[in-house]
Amino acid sequence: MKVTLVLLFFSFALTGLSQSVKELLQLVDKTYQSYPVFSLQSSYNLYKGDTREVKENYDGEIIKNKNDFYQRVNTTSFVMTPTFNLQISPSEKAILLFKQTISSLPIINTLDLLNQCSDTKLRSSVKYFYIDFYFQTKLSEFEKVVFKIHRNSNRISQIDYYYDTEINFSKDPKKKEFDKPHLKILFSNFNSSPSIESNLFNLESYVAQQNGKYVGSGAYKHYTILTH
Repeated sequence: MKVTLVLLFFSFALTGLSQSVKELLQLVDKTYQSYPVFSLQSSYNLYKGDTREVKENYDGEIIKNKNDFYQRVNTTSFVMTPTFNLQISPSEKAILLFKQTISSLPIINTLDLLNQCSDTKLRSSVKYFYIDFYFQTKLSEFEKVVFKIHRNSNRISQIDYYYDTEINFSKDPKKKEFDKPHLKILFSNFNSSPSIESNLFNLESYVAQQNGKYVGSGAYKHYTILTH
């Protein structure tokens, strides 16, 4: 299954949502925006249907440094700044370079998600709020998405994606094991004063220009550079 990029800053389309859901999402947004710098760890678990059988598992991390953002999902990394975006794919030994200025960097782009949402439900427990997003399946790849939000910190601790379309979970091409995927993403180890590598957001750490063309530099000198 394709790696799902999930980022954690919000550009919300709040029209059509209940007032309670709007207020909670705005509070979550304000909480993340209040930290100029932070890091956190993530864990991705892909389940087969309603079972607890984990079919795929990989980890990740997110780093924010003012207007710069870094995210790793498994081995794929994304570097996002106001002047350039990079997608680094070690398995393909390739870097995709977006040469563009971005006025804002919403790291979960929930805009499309909420535009597709047909209904929401707000639930709560002693420690958490839960927002259930429901979708018209003909218009979305999801049946439901659930945000789990810690009541004390106003930060997201978990996101569950329930997909609408069945996939074949069998690793044997001769066998069929179809079911709907359920992707659970857990966020942990939030750190508001992390140590950040000094060259993490420097373009020259990844690519350089030679004879008017971009080539890989440093640890990425053997990578193919694709521009967009």
